[in-house]
Amino acid sequence: MKKILLFAFAFIALTASSCSKKEKLSSQINKQIDSLTHAMSSGVNGDQLKRLSENVNLFTKNYSKDTLAAKFLFELARIEQTAEKFDDAISNFERIEKDFYPTPYKAILPLLPHLSKDVWFYEPCCGANDLINHLETAGHTCIGSSDSEVDATTTKYNFNDLPRLDCFITNPPWTRSILHPIIENLRNQAPTWLLFDAGWMHTKQSIPYLHYCSKIVSVGRLKWIPNSAYSSLDDCCWYLFEKEKTSTIFIGPIE
Repeated sequence: MKKILLFAFAFIALTASSCSKKEKLSSQINKQIDSLTHAMSSGVNGDQLKRLSENVNLFTKNYSKDTLAAKFLFELARIEQTAEKFDDAISNFERIEKDFYPTPYKAILPLLPHLSKDVWFYEPCCGANDLINHLETAGHTCIGSSDSEVDATTTKYNFNDLPRLDCFITNPPWTRSILHPIIENLRNQAPTWLLFDAGWMHTKQSIPYLHYCSKIVSVGRLKWIPNSAYSSLDDCCWYLFEKEKTSTIFIGPIE
């Protein structure tokens, strides 16, 4: 029994130490990003940028599965772009996990006319909370969030202690092996608004899921990378999935 307790205490101490190191490094990176961002108008300090790059590389090496890894790479690449270190910026943008890109405000504008007043929603793939912030600015209420693609594909969320849940709203991973289980899991629990590529609806693999899609709202091309001169090559749509089979209404782009 004593050996088990000693092992448990050692494991807890090791875990706490690991968390402490990650939090310390994360805090340091956030401070460096803030400092460089605030000083951008007067030019980017090369030494500070080098130290930020070293810390981001250390974080991504040790905590590659943490969602902050993608966020830090994105911020580093954004600053490198401003500093006209374009090769470094492109390299770091390419290192970002394919399915992590913050949702721009423009993405929610076509969705808003299709939401009733003060929608209470859950965000299961929240990333850096951009979508939540945009929707709450528009007068809606996020009742909870998580950022695990595994959870979004399998979890049966418990909303018994909440007054209501109107729907799920999220910008999910677009990788089909993840996207399709997310559709299936979430729509069986509540109406589900998902933002992803418009090309999906024209593929054979979409057929089983389109039977449960009541609305497709055109969004068009989005600029996923802030301050970039270029938009994505993919047109996007909001898809509303329901529990029961339904017919689909397509809403074209707003002017």
